[in-house]
Amino acid sequence: NRGGIRGLANRGGIRGLAQKVDSEAFDGTNLRETCRSMKYENVNNPQSESDSSQDETGYGRNENHHFSGEKTHHVRQSRGRLLRSDSLPRVSSDDDDVELQGSPENFEESSRVGPWDNLVRPWILRWVPDAPESAAGNVGLLLLYIGLAVALIGISMLLNRAAPEAPEADAAQQPLAAVGASIARGPSGAVAADNPLCSELGVRVLREMSGSNAADSLVAVLLCQGILNPFASGIGGGAFILFVPAENTSDARFFNGRETAPDAATPANYMAPDASVYGGAAVGVPGELKALEELHKLYGKVPWKSLVNLVVPLAENSPVGKMFALRLKQYKDIVLRSSSLRAVFARRKPDSDTDSKADDTKDRIAANTRAKRIDLIAKVEDDYEVLDLGDEVKQPVLAKFLQRVARDGAKALYEGSADELAEEISEANGIMKASDIRKYSADVTTPLF
Repeated sequence: NRGGIRGLANRGGIRGLAQKVDSEAFDGTNLRETCRSMKYENVNNPQSESDSSQDETGYGRNENHHFSGEKTHHVRQSRGRLLRSDSLPRVSSDDDDVELQGSPENFEESSRVGPWDNLVRPWILRWVPDAPESAAGNVGLLLLYIGLAVALIGISMLLNRAAPEAPEADAAQQPLAAVGASIARGPSGAVAADNPLCSELGVRVLREMSGSNAADSLVAVLLCQGILNPFASGIGGGAFILFVPAENTSDARFFNGRETAPDAATPANYMAPDASVYGGAAVGVPGELKALEELHKLYGKVPWKSLVNLVVPLAENSPVGKMFALRLKQYKDIVLRSSSLRAVFARRKPDSDTDSKADDTKDRIAANTRAKRIDLIAKVEDDYEVLDLGDEVKQPVLAKFLQRVARDGAKALYEGSADELAEEISEANGIMKASDIRKYSADVTTPLF
């Protein structure tokens, strides 16, 4: 080896060390003392150094050496300790020289005892007198690591107990707990929707309507979701639909009915904070109804009108579900500040005597000044509260519109109501035009796999 102890030591003081090493049993302590003595003997015997020569690799050269193939005990250095090795070939010569992995100076260096050994070894050897000194050092080092690990764990636990808990956020700002889908099963399939009434409606389509399939059930379920969970679905939004026919999976289709931006949209329209989330500029051209119609044209079996008419009664009168009740509390401020949302999803508090017509007048006046708007918001929050779990929701305008959709299909929105919808969005500072609505189309493609 090039590192550590190197070279062939010839003659001189090393010869005595070879005689001690070349035995089957030896004492590690005596060997250490022998190494120490040989260092000083070699220093005091210059002839031993001058007689030895080294080749260009750093190893000593002795022409009389030959390998006998037998094995003997040699000395090597490992991590600052002297260890015994049985794997080195025996070196024999007329002078009884021995090949060592180094010089006497390095033997002396490896035999030195560090401060850690002075501290730990006496304590360990007191309990285990027969333990080798190298083993005692290893055990001591292991105990040090264990002690450090225990100390770090203890400190982290103390810091965790001492750290103050974060204050609880306002209930309206906390994330909603997962409620989970409601799964309904029937003899012909199963339906999973956010609202149990919608799941049951989907199974009813499969069970009771002759020739129905998953596409028919989906049309009814998605329209139901828009009524009972309008925060997550609805004909004013968009949809992705992946449909895989059970009888022919290779005939799968992907329907892209997501919203699109109006033609007049530019990055400048959305530079203000929340401009892409709230207000008229945040409204995209809706696509859900077009995607549903395309799906039904390709795969539906039950008449479109029959499917849409199933959800009209829900728009006329339906209960607030668990998830919707949580969302109404989360978006309470938005609901109460909008006269149209407040009329559907809020109710007057029992002790309120404010006339609703006066509220509408204040809505128009408050649009002029920020101060009046703040006063109005405070007054509305005092007089109104959002609906709670189980309360009735009545949406007569939506019910009438769905009747038109049942009769005319998607063109009830994209043609018949395009002008009215664009006008309302413009009043809310939006940029959508009736032309944006009329030209919308859902994309139907074949999935990649």
